[in-house]
Amino acid sequence: PRGQVRVGCVEGRGELVTILNTKQENSLQIKQASMELESHLASQQLVAAILNSAVSIDILYT
Repeated sequence: PRGQVRVGCVEGRGELVTILNTKQENSLQIKQASMELESHLASQQLVAAILNSAVSIDILYT
């Protein structure tokens, strides 16, 4: 993994977003991340950064 970012969530659970080194292979994961995170303004900026970097991501719930 290139890096890890912990993001707060409205439901009170934490979300761990792992940015992988791989190229964009799974746009479905990116779309899922956008839907999961878009309720937060800071998260929208995070998603924008992820999309701009064209990497795939995994979301793990803690």
